[in-house]
Formats: sequence, C-alpha cells, structure tokens
Amino acid sequence: MGTSAEDLRERLEDSRADLSRDMEAIGDRVSPGRTMERQRVRARRRWYDVRDRVMGTVDEVEDRVGSATGTVSDVPHRIAEGTQGSPLVAGAVAFGVGALLAAAIPPTDPERRLVREHQDELRRATDAVKETANEVGHKTAERVSGPAKEAVADVSDTARQAAGEVAGQAKEAARDVKS
Repeated sequence: MGTSAEDLRERLEDSRADLSRDMEAIGDRVSPGRTMERQRVRARRRWYDVRDRVMGTVDEVEDRVGSATGTVSDVPHRIAEGTQGSPLVAGAVAFGVGALLAAAIPPTDPERRLVREHQDELRRATDAVKETANEVGHKTAERVSGPAKEAVADVSDTARQAAGEVAGQAKEAARDVKS
C-alpha cells in the first residue's frame, strides 16, 4: 500500500514546522542579544552561588545572628549564676572584663602623658603587687599542701581496702563456683 498524497502533505507540514522551530532555536542561540542575556544570567547565578557559599543563605544568616544574639544576651546571666556565692570569682570576672575593655580601647593622649610621667612609680607598684601575689600564693600552697596530702593518703588507703575486699570476695566466689 502506498502513502496517500494527504499523508505526504501532513508529514511535509510537520517536517516544515520542526525545521522552523529548529531554525528559530539556532537563530536564538547565535543571536548576540540573547547570547549576552544568557551570559548575564549565568554570571548572576554564579554570583549568588558564591555569595550563598561564603555568607550562607538568608535563613542561615538569620539563624546565626539569632543564635549569637541569644548567646551574648545570656552571658551576664550565666556569669551571675556561675559566680553566685563566690565573691572572689565575681571580682576576678569583673577585673577580667575591665582588663579586656581597657585593652580594646586605645589610650588617649592624656593617658599616655600620665603613664610617661609616672612610669617609675607604676613599675614600683607593679613589682610590689607581683611580690605580694607570690607570697600569698606560696603561703596558700603551704597551707593547702598538708590537708591535700592527707586527703590523698586517705583516698589511697580507702582504695587499698576496697581492692582487698573485692579480691577477697572474688576468691570466695571462685571457691563457691568450684564446689
């Protein structure tokens, strides 16, 4: 059976439509305006990809900022809880915070001038503080070392006794199993 003229015309029309679409796509592909538009879109996409990799997406950044804000706002409460009932620790924390702030803020001209003028006095005061701190440290170590040695000896004795008891119980259990 042969193909009718009408079938041939339909197939020819379909082929022309396909060819027309292909030619249009080729023309679109090589068009300078469309080529530039595709390059712009690719560059913009790469920029957003790099930005998201470096800085994170908006949601990630919002989560990080929220987490950091919460952590920073919790610091005073945590410090208060940790130092409650310990005035020496609270004083040390306050001193440390003050030292950090002092180190972070650059000195002013009047402060520099005062330091230069009183440099010798400051050295003597610093040396005196160091010496006092060393003395206090040594005295504290001497006072604590005796009780600490006793505590270590007590723990050692208790451990030896417990080990002896466990060994004895193990021997009895082994005898019971054998009999």
